[in-house]
Amino acid sequence: MLLLSPDGVFVRLLTVDDATVIFYRGIAAVGYLVLLYLERGRITGRGLWRLGRAGLAVSCLSAAGNTCFVVSIRATTAAHAMLILAAAPIFTAVFSRAFTHEPVARRTWFATAFVLVGVAGIFLAHPEPGQLKGDLVALAGSVILAALFVVIRRNPEIPMLPSLAVGAVLTSVAAAPFASPGTLTAPDVAIVASFGLVLLPASLALVTRGPRYLPAPQVSLLMLIETVLGPVWVWAALDERPSPAVLLSGLVILAALASHALAGADP
Repeated sequence: MLLLSPDGVFVRLLTVDDATVIFYRGIAAVGYLVLLYLERGRITGRGLWRLGRAGLAVSCLSAAGNTCFVVSIRATTAAHAMLILAAAPIFTAVFSRAFTHEPVARRTWFATAFVLVGVAGIFLAHPEPGQLKGDLVALAGSVILAALFVVIRRNPEIPMLPSLAVGAVLTSVAAAPFASPGTLTAPDVAIVASFGLVLLPASLALVTRGPRYLPAPQVSLLMLIETVLGPVWVWAALDERPSPAVLLSGLVILAALASHALAGADP
């Protein structure tokens, strides 16, 4: 999560249009394939094409979530986007109850209520013209991430690195008709190469492995690192200051999520 936290500021620093940013996010596929080679010692086309329905669902959902992240972080403030995206674990609990009939603890429903209040506060924080679009896309991204978590939870056998690699390729393919790949400046190339080839694949590969070794409540708490640090990096780099109303709404969301995670931890 520390590696992933500067993602928002890097996306905002790129000088090209949204479609071109999304197109170049697909370069992460190379990083995933390198990690796959280091893990298995070889890469076979057969292995990449045998993802199964669940693996393909992960690929499609990760591509859609990636797209929503880029659009939201460039259309609204980083604080708005990150805090709304942080609601994904709550939507995950609701979807698990609705589609897999998993029992949902009472504390989860309380946390859900507070998170929704915080998200509503962000939407009501008098955004500038155009920011509402970014807020809505961030909300869509949160729902997509929740669906992604449910698919992974129901199918722990999914080969994650191949699925994420295919998802990165799908991201580029979908954006290609609208992108202008030749418009990158020298600083843009440096950002795309460093983050797309190294930080993004490395961070997501680690994030997908962490839950194998840690209890779910600890994972939930650690995932809040990006929510807290992401807007801070944008604030420091671009002087984008969240409004007091957004800060208050953010505190409600973070307190609800942190309390929910701590309540689920072992004594």
